[in-house]
Amino acid sequence: MRFGLSGRQHAVADGLIENNLFDKADGDSEAISIKSSNNVVRYNTIVNSRGTLSLRHGWNTRVEGNILIGGSTGIRFFGNNHVVINNIVEDTSGPAMEFGGGEVRDDTTSGTDHEASDHCVVAFNTLSGSDYLIWYESSKKYPPSDDTLADNILLGHGQAAAKGTGTSLHFTGDILSGSSAGSLPAGSYRNVDPKLVRDANKLLRPAANSPAIGAATGSYPQVTLDIDKQTRPSAKDVGADQYNTSAPGRPLTTADVGPKAP
Repeated sequence: MRFGLSGRQHAVADGLIENNLFDKADGDSEAISIKSSNNVVRYNTIVNSRGTLSLRHGWNTRVEGNILIGGSTGIRFFGNNHVVINNIVEDTSGPAMEFGGGEVRDDTTSGTDHEASDHCVVAFNTLSGSDYLIWYESSKKYPPSDDTLADNILLGHGQAAAKGTGTSLHFTGDILSGSSAGSLPAGSYRNVDPKLVRDANKLLRPAANSPAIGAATGSYPQVTLDIDKQTRPSAKDVGADQYNTSAPGRPLTTADVGPKAP
């Protein structure tokens, strides 16, 4: 799915991309490719796919409540002022979250160059995988700048949690377990077992004794719900899920969407 065009990337689309299922989306490196501004991408499921959820061009897009499982699937973004919250990226063999670096800092030509990710907020996500969980793509001319990583659960499986760096980056409230910090600055995270358990749909959720419960350090008014669309209280939990004993949300299946759905 491509939403927009490189040559019109700063057009305010006000698009809503939600409740889609991508299964084995291997034909392109981007299963969802956003190339316009001011969109909302929420509650989609991407499973067993090479294709990422990618904000390739444009500014001011909100990525919320998506579930990405398996394959080499992750979330990557370029451009300014994106908000990436309440997503689960689980069991990926590729980077779970990429802060894009660029050949340009603030695009003025609507060209095809990568634009560095600036002033973006990545908060209250649960990320698990065998590759880098956080990748600050700093090999290009302009590294990520003034981006925030806050109140996420980072569950590694051997590989260092973070790779690369940026300028004027901000960190608060993240929980790291299962791997070394890599390029995450000392003192920018808590190294503690988040005590996650798999629910009936195999999603990682905090157990009743999880140290993530009530431990968020930032208020972040953008985050009023969790991945299950349940209201978060003032004492928010770290990660995508606010602990609750009620029936949680789940990944979409072909019984929910597509030609055979109700």
